[in-house]
Amino acid sequence: MKKYYLHISLLTVTALGMRPLMAQSPRSAMAKADALFSQQEYFAAAQLYEQCYTGKALTDKHYAAPFSVKKIRRKSSAKKYNNADLAYKAAESYRQCFHYQLAADWYARAVAENSHQPQLQYWYAVTLRATGHPDAAKAALLKFRTGLPDSDAFARAAAAELEHIDFAARQQVHPDIKATILHMAGDSLTAVSALSWKDADHIIFTGVVPHGAAYANKLYQAVLKDGNVSAVQPLEIAQENGQYAAGSFTPDRNTIFFTRWEMVAEKKQASIYSSTLTAGKWSAPERIDAIVNLPGYNAMQPFVTTDGKHLLFSSDRPGGAGQYDIWTVALNGGKVIGAALNAGTNINTAGDEVTPYYDMAAQYLYFSSDGRPGMGGLDVYRSVGPLETPGMAENMGLPVNTVKHDAYFTLRPGSNGKEAALSSDRNSDCCLGIVLLQFPPEPPKVVEAPPVVAVTPPPVVVQEKKDTSWFIHFDFDKSVLKPDAIEVLDELARMLKADATLNTEIFGHTDGKGSDDYNNKLADLRAKVCIQYLLKQGIDPARISGQSFGKRHLLKEEKGNDDASAREMNRRVECRVFSSH
Repeated sequence: MKKYYLHISLLTVTALGMRPLMAQSPRSAMAKADALFSQQEYFAAAQLYEQCYTGKALTDKHYAAPFSVKKIRRKSSAKKYNNADLAYKAAESYRQCFHYQLAADWYARAVAENSHQPQLQYWYAVTLRATGHPDAAKAALLKFRTGLPDSDAFARAAAAELEHIDFAARQQVHPDIKATILHMAGDSLTAVSALSWKDADHIIFTGVVPHGAAYANKLYQAVLKDGNVSAVQPLEIAQENGQYAAGSFTPDRNTIFFTRWEMVAEKKQASIYSSTLTAGKWSAPERIDAIVNLPGYNAMQPFVTTDGKHLLFSSDRPGGAGQYDIWTVALNGGKVIGAALNAGTNINTAGDEVTPYYDMAAQYLYFSSDGRPGMGGLDVYRSVGPLETPGMAENMGLPVNTVKHDAYFTLRPGSNGKEAALSSDRNSDCCLGIVLLQFPPEPPKVVEAPPVVAVTPPPVVVQEKKDTSWFIHFDFDKSVLKPDAIEVLDELARMLKADATLNTEIFGHTDGKGSDDYNNKLADLRAKVCIQYLLKQGIDPARISGQSFGKRHLLKEEKGNDDASAREMNRRVECRVFSSH
C-alpha cells in the first residue's frame, strides 16, 4: 500500500505525464496505458484507459489544466469495451496522481460494472473521504472490512481510514484563522507549490509549466507582499536535464539546497542537490554525497535551519520507522558533515513523514504525515523541543489541515508565527496549490487560580511521607507543553534528582467539553508528554507512574459552555510528589 508521496514532493509531475494523447488502436492504447502506469505516468495512463473503456478517442478539448479547480467530466454513451477492470485501472491511475474526484467517479463505475478487484471498496472509500463524502466512505470501509482478519494489512488500513473520518468529524471550525488561496495571475505557470521564504517579502517556489510534450517543474522566485505576487522569474540556477523543486537557502543566501529528480532505470529517482553563489553566479547543481543521497533511495524536500547548522530532509532510506522519514544532518559553511540522524519515533511512523520545517525561535518542528489519525491524506503536525529530542507530534487541525493533502508548512519570517504558507489540494480536484494562513493574536490570559496552582513552584520539603501536588495547564484541545509547564517539569526533575527517595505520579485531566472517549485520549496524551519530558531529563522510569482521568475530576465546576476560566483551570496535568520511605 505504498503511497507514492514522491509525487507530492515532485508536485505531481507524474500526475501530468504526457500532454493530450490522440487516437490509437485499442490494442496499442491498452499496451501503452499499461506501460505508462508501470512508469508512474499515471495521468497519461488514465487517458488511454478511458479511451479503451469508451472506444472513443480523447482529443484536446477533453483536457483541463492539471491544477485547475474546475472538475473534469467525460460523458460517453457507448462503450466499445465493457470491461470492469478497465474502469478500475482508470480509477487507480487517477488515484495515483491524486485526482480524487475522477478516481471516485471511475471507482463508482467499476462497482457498477461488478468489478471483483479485492481492494476496490477500500480505495473507493479513500476517494470518497477525500472528496468530502464521509458517510459513504464509512459505509464502503465497513463493507470492505467484513470477513477480513484484523491482521490483514488492508483491514488495518481501513481501520485507520475510519479513524481519519472520526477525527475530522470532531474538528472545530476556527473562523479566526484565515486561509487564502495564493493566485499567480498573469503568468504562464500551470501550477505553483512548495513555497519557501528568502526573506519576509521574497519567496521561492516550484512552478509547473508546459514543456514540449510534457510538463516541467522549475524553481521560481517572486515578491509576495500584501497577498499579491509580482516579479515572477525563474531562479537563476541551471535547471536543465531534470525536474526541480523545494528550495531552501542557507542564512547568508549564498547556497541553496533543492530536490531534483529524473528517470533512473525506468524509475523516478529524487535526490538533493545544492548550488553556490560565487562572484554573482550560481554554480552548476551538485548532488550531495551519500550522507544524504544514499544510493538506491530517494532524498527530497531539504530545509536549512536559520542558524545554518542543520539540514532536514525526507527519505525512504533504511534505518527509519517506516516509508518516508524525517532525517537531520549537520551543516558547516553550507557543506554536509557527519552522519544523517533519524528524527525518532515521536516524529516518524510506519507511514510517510515529509516536508520538514523547523522554527528555531519557538523550537517547533513542523512536518506532514499520513501515519497518525488525522483528517486524512497528509496532515501537518507540530512537535515542540530541540531537534535532537523532539516531543510528541500533534495534529494542527482545521483549517491548517483538510481531508486532502496538506504539506510544506512554513512560517513567514518576522511574523512571530502569525503568518504561514502551505501546499494543499483542498481547492482542486487533483493537485497542490499554495495556501496563505493568518493566525489570530494570542488572547490575554485570564488570571484566576486557586492557592494550589503554582507556575513556578517553591522548593518542597517532603516530611513524614506528606504528598505534594503541582499543576501543569494546557491550551484547549492541546497536549503541547508551554514554557511555564517546562519550568515546572524542570524544577520537578531537579527535585527528583536531588532526593532519590522521592517518586512522582502524573495524572492527566481535561475540561468538561467534549465526549468521554475523546477526553480520555487527550488526558492520556497530556500525561504521556509530561512523563516523556521527565524521562529525557534522566529520571528513572521506575520512579514515575501515570494515569489519566479525562473530564471525570474537574478542579472547578464549569458553569455553561462560556466558562473559559474554569475550563482553563481544568485542562491540566497534576504531578504528585511523594516519598518512597
